[in-house]
Amino acid sequence: MGSNNQRIAKNAMLLYMRMAIVMILNLYISRVVLKSLGVEDFGIYNVVGGVVSLFSYLNSALTMATQRFLNFEMGKDDIGALNRVFCMSMNIHLFLAFIVLFFAETIGLWFLNTQLVIPNGRMESANLVYQFSIITMFLQIVTLPYSALITAHEQMSVYAYISIAEVVLKLGVVSLLSMMPGDDLVEYAFLMLGVSFLSRVAYVVYARLKYKESTYKKMWESALFRKMFKFTGWNFMGATAGIAMNQGVNIILNMFFGPVVNASRSIAVQVQQAFAQLATNFTTAVNPQIVKSYAAGDKGRMTNLVIISSKFAFLIMAVTSMPFLVKMDFVLGIWLGEVPQGAVLFTKLLLVYQLTVSLTYSINMASQASGRVKLFQIVESFTLVLIVPIGWLQLKFGMTAASVFVTMIILSSVALFLRLLVLRKIMDFDVAKYNREVLIPVLCVSVVLSALYLSFSYIDGRHGIFMNVFQILLILILSCLTAYFGGMSREEKGVARRIVTKFFTKEERK
Repeated sequence: MGSNNQRIAKNAMLLYMRMAIVMILNLYISRVVLKSLGVEDFGIYNVVGGVVSLFSYLNSALTMATQRFLNFEMGKDDIGALNRVFCMSMNIHLFLAFIVLFFAETIGLWFLNTQLVIPNGRMESANLVYQFSIITMFLQIVTLPYSALITAHEQMSVYAYISIAEVVLKLGVVSLLSMMPGDDLVEYAFLMLGVSFLSRVAYVVYARLKYKESTYKKMWESALFRKMFKFTGWNFMGATAGIAMNQGVNIILNMFFGPVVNASRSIAVQVQQAFAQLATNFTTAVNPQIVKSYAAGDKGRMTNLVIISSKFAFLIMAVTSMPFLVKMDFVLGIWLGEVPQGAVLFTKLLLVYQLTVSLTYSINMASQASGRVKLFQIVESFTLVLIVPIGWLQLKFGMTAASVFVTMIILSSVALFLRLLVLRKIMDFDVAKYNREVLIPVLCVSVVLSALYLSFSYIDGRHGIFMNVFQILLILILSCLTAYFGGMSREEKGVARRIVTKFFTKEERK
């Protein structure tokens, strides 16, 4: 137990190190790309090529499905069985990749050329960007079992190093844009395809060299295929619903407002994803232990891990995002120079949305551990997809673009409670304990932080960089105190104090 907890802490630290480097570089890259492409082309890239960034939903769901079976076989210490699971996983992902390719090259291509609002003279470039994006997504799907194997072995350092290398390559791509003579939009999409290819090759090469079970061979086990495909298929449906929700929102905004609003949403999404990493880094480190605890029959530890992971994912994101929610105009102005219209409001709303989502990561993993995902995915998918038709009706009746993001917040909150009810049904999860130890403290913290937001919103922000930075630091300190006193139990406070004391003791010794 102690070694497992130490592994969680070590992996979480590695992922946060990776996140800090990747987030800083990505924010700089976004600023340069926006200036290089211009607002219009930046919007086109994100509505047409957005399928790649949205693949993170599909990637996450399929990784969890594959990882679940791998973790179960690891507990049996049977390399042969582990290799069979890996090979069947490769067969399933190849099958799914060709399904995605078929629909992307038929329905997706038709939608791009007939329904999206693309400025005159840019349709040919948009089609090239779309093709590069499809190739990127195909590569990611077929190589996903290799990265899932690395995650199942809890080798988070490999994930961190490859991610850092990938973002450094993206920085090189941005540097090349100004020196290339052709269409910047097409060249950027092509070079990003190259970066994705190299990163996926890195995962494959590492897994092949490190793990004996990663050797792929032609094989077929009908019983194992049915079991894995059924499980993966339901996860695929849930991930597809997440993609449909996000890309659907992007599309309806394009249909009613054009690519400039897509550019504003893209800025908001990048900030949202940066803060989401704060939550997912913690839960990614905990997830393998959730599966292994359930597989070992230790339901009590699994429940405690879900509770701790959910609460801390929310608190970490709430504390760090609070200063940016209050000072968003200042932050985006420093980052981008010229801020697209609507980007400030969109970013604030998406951060609130992400706060509700952060509570669901470990709940989803508990469902994966149980193996009974059918009802869970149906309920989750239906709730998420509702956002698109409701958003379309809102815009059709003349409501603002921001109203769609408000609907996302409301439905994501509804989805959280529905997930808990389903989890109680499929594995007798202790929802009362979850409500008592997670939702009530989270609501208390949210009320105090909302009051803090309103109080600082009345302060005039036109006082220069020094005063704005001072306010950001002050809000951060107050948010930390709120999370500590309002969101943590006595035991959790003790752990936090020991970590801080240990850190400062080491600093003094140095």
